[in-house]
Amino acid sequence: MSSFDIAIQLVLKHEGGFTPGLPNDPGGDTNFGISKRVYPDLDIEHLTKEAAIEIYHRDYWKPYMEQEPIQELANAALDTAVNQGPNTAASIYHLTAPNLRAFQLQRLLRYTATGKSQFYHAWFARTLDV
Repeated sequence: MSSFDIAIQLVLKHEGGFTPGLPNDPGGDTNFGISKRVYPDLDIEHLTKEAAIEIYHRDYWKPYMEQEPIQELANAALDTAVNQGPNTAASIYHLTAPNLRAFQLQRLLRYTATGKSQFYHAWFARTLDV
């Protein structure tokens, strides 16, 4: 079984504190990667790191990755769930598991399909980091 503690630390390297909604970001206000669009009733601006970790464990890890035996794949899937959504992560996972390289390739292809080239460098670096 993979470790949530390892995976969440990798996610939090890329998800910082509060960011008000940006024009090109459909998520709206975001804090530690938790967005107002996904959690409309949550006080995003005052969300603590600990509360974000609890949300990630409950909503992103337990339903999808708790039983994954390959740590690197669990890391990539959790990060994908945070950055591209749990349904996207689950879809890529079911298409490619247990092949980490295939998972990462599909993740990169989904990024390029967005057409938002101004984010490619950051997204690609993030993908390679986990």
